[in-house]
Amino acid sequence: MWKQRYYVNDTFFKGTGPIFLCIGGEGPALQPTVVVTGDNHCADMMEASSQFEALVFAVEHRYYGGSIPTGDFTTANLTWLSSAQALADLAEFINYQNAQLKLQAPTNKWITFGGSYPGMLSAWMRGRYPDLVDAAVASSAPVKAVANFQ
Repeated sequence: MWKQRYYVNDTFFKGTGPIFLCIGGEGPALQPTVVVTGDNHCADMMEASSQFEALVFAVEHRYYGGSIPTGDFTTANLTWLSSAQALADLAEFINYQNAQLKLQAPTNKWITFGGSYPGMLSAWMRGRYPDLVDAAVASSAPVKAVANFQ
């Protein structure tokens, strides 16, 4: 079992609002301020959080920041560094928070946010896990794969 680092801000949440999930990725490590200001990662999410009385989470991608699931970065251990595994991690995170905080659909809707690679993950989460994610905001997300992209 490994620990995936995340941050939470419940300042505006009154129990019936949506849950905003900022997805971390290949950029700078998430800082605690990401759930206050949005930093470079999710500023739009934070601007909307008070208006919608949202519960806000920001979760790191495995192998980035402090979320290292293995002891080293050997090729064998990097087997788990993939977008498919990142999506599975996010699904597990959502299910865990739903159970821990007794969050329930349709009262509490999950909305993912991300830009660039995390934006791709945001869009793919909605597509792969429509039972968990109600909407996705994908900024600058090149979701169409292109061979030899230049």
